[in-house]
Amino acid sequence: MSSIKGQYMLKFANLINRIKKHPRQNGERVFFLCENVATKWADACQFEHVFGISPIIIDAQQMSPTRRNRSYFTNLPVNELPAPDSEAALSNVNLTDGWMDPAQLYCNIHNKPKPYSKAYTFMASDGRINDNRMIKVRLRDPQDKESVEASHYSVEDREALLGFPVGYVERNVKPIFEKLCASFHSEDWLNNALDNEWDIGRLKYFSACDYKFGYSYKDGMISVKFGTVDKNKKGKALYYHDCDDYCKRLLGNSYSIPVVEHLLRPLKDLFLQREYDNADYKFVWEQTISS
Repeated sequence: MSSIKGQYMLKFANLINRIKKHPRQNGERVFFLCENVATKWADACQFEHVFGISPIIIDAQQMSPTRRNRSYFTNLPVNELPAPDSEAALSNVNLTDGWMDPAQLYCNIHNKPKPYSKAYTFMASDGRINDNRMIKVRLRDPQDKESVEASHYSVEDREALLGFPVGYVERNVKPIFEKLCASFHSEDWLNNALDNEWDIGRLKYFSACDYKFGYSYKDGMISVKFGTVDKNKKGKALYYHDCDDYCKRLLGNSYSIPVVEHLLRPLKDLFLQREYDNADYKFVWEQTISS
C-alpha cells in the first residue's frame, strides 16, 4: 500500500469515485477494471474500502499457458471461469524452433506422456527477468539426447504466452534504442530522426532517465542501457536495461490478455460489437490446438 504502485491504485480508485459523483455523469454507471498483484490482507482491506468492492483473484493458468496470479477490482458482471478440463485451462507452453519447457523435453526424451506444463510468472524486477524459472530447452541434434541446450524465454515467447501479438512490444521499444544510439553517430540526428510528434514525445520521456552507454571497438557501434524509475538512496537508477531486457521488463509489468478479455467480455452485452479487419482473434495456443 505504501509503495508507488500501491499509491497508483488508491489514486485510480479515488478518480473513479470522483467521476461517479460528477454532475455530467447523470447517474450513469461507471465501469472500471484494475489489476494488481495479490496483496497482503491489510492492504487488500484498504483497497476494498476505497473501491467499495472485494477483488477477484484469478491465476492466468486457468485460461492460458502462463501462471499469473493477480487481484482484479471490477464492478463488471463476471462470467464463470473456464472448466478445469477446458482447452483453455489445459493449454500448454508451445514454443517455436524446437524449444520446450524442461518438463516437456524430459518427457519427450524418456517417452513419457506429455506433461501438463505452464510457464512461470514473468516478472519485471531486475533479478527475476532472466532467473532460473525462465529457462527453455531443446536438443541441438534431435538424434542426440545428450545435446541439450538452454536459453531464457525470449521477448517473442513472453508476448505469445501472455496473449499479445508477437512483436507487439519490441516493435515499439526497438526504434527508441536505435535512435538513442544513432544520436552518437550523426550530428544532425535531432533534425532528421525526430520525424513526428510521437517520436518526440517518447524521447522526451526517456530523456528523464539515467543512461549507460557502451562502445564496441570491433564494429564502432554504440550500445545504450537506460535506468528504471526505481532509485537508490542517492537518487540513482537501481537497474539498467538494454532493449531486450527492457521489453521483458514491460511484459513483466503487463497482464494476461486472456484474463482481461474474460473480464471485459460482459461489455459485449452492453455495447455494439464490431469485428476489425486484419485482426487475429485466436491466441497462439488456440491456433495450435485447432490445427
